[in-house]
Amino acid sequence: MRCWANTRWITTAPTARISINSGTFLLSIINDLLDLARIEAGNTTLEPEVLSSADLIADCLSFLDQKISDKGIRVTSNFSPPTPQCYADPVRICQVIINI
Repeated sequence: MRCWANTRWITTAPTARISINSGTFLLSIINDLLDLARIEAGNTTLEPEVLSSADLIADCLSFLDQKISDKGIRVTSNFSPPTPQCYADPVRICQVIINI
């Protein structure tokens, strides 16, 4: 998709993707700050479930993919079968992995 802006044609799909990724990242920062406030107030609840550790790591890394690839950094994960499962809160575990 293309549109006219500032007297020239620009492609909106890559721009929209960057805007969505940036908005998602900003929302995650705001949620992290709210989570910290809940922890300090003693109002945090965990919602653990059985998870595939490989899928969990892949989800967390896919969230960071744009940010790290822009800086020339490559992060990969490699699990040998059978993939271990864990019992954890996926949101909290991703927060820890992303903040490492």
